[in-house]
Amino acid sequence: MTTILVGLVFTSLIAQATPPPVSTPVAPAPTVSTTTPAADDPLVRRGPATAPRLLPPMRPTDALIRNSGSTNTAGYTIVVHPDATVDMTTDGDVTHGTAGHAQVDWLFRKLRAAAPLDAMSGGRCMKSASFGSSTTMTYDGKTSPDLTCGGDAMARELDRTASVIATQLGMGGIRSRGRLLR
Repeated sequence: MTTILVGLVFTSLIAQATPPPVSTPVAPAPTVSTTTPAADDPLVRRGPATAPRLLPPMRPTDALIRNSGSTNTAGYTIVVHPDATVDMTTDGDVTHGTAGHAQVDWLFRKLRAAAPLDAMSGGRCMKSASFGSSTTMTYDGKTSPDLTCGGDAMARELDRTASVIATQLGMGGIRSRGRLLR
C-alpha cells in the first residue's frame, strides 16, 4: 500500500512539474462587415462594405506624399506617377485618378533638384496634439523631413506643391464624429 501511495505522489509531482503541451492557436477567419449605415445619415460615405485595399507598389520614379492627419483632419497617402496618374488612400479606401500635369511636372522638377530628400534641412516646430499634422515626401528611396515645419526654401516649396496636389484630388477632408466628410 505504501508503495502505491508513494508511486501516486511521485506521479502527481511529475505531472505538476511538466508543462502542458503547447498548442498552436488557430486564428479565426477574417470577417468583412456587412452592416449598412442609416439611410438618412449624411455623414457616411456610400459604397460597398469591403476590406481595405493596399496601394500598388511604388516604382523608384514615383513620388509619395504622406500626411499624418490629425484629430480633425484625415491623413492621406498619394503616390504620384510621372505621367500624372495617382493612387491615393485615406481611411483605407484606395482610389485612382489624375493630377494636373503642370503641378506634377513642377513637383518632379523640384524633387530632382532637392534630391536626396533625406539630406534636406527640415524646420523644427511645435504642433498641437489635436490639430498638428506632418507631411513627408519620398522620392528615389529617400524620405524628406516633415515639410510642414518650414525649413529651407525647397522644403517650403515641396510642402506648397504637395498641398496643391492634395487639394486638387480632394484629399485631407475634415472629420466629424470620427467619420470623414468630403
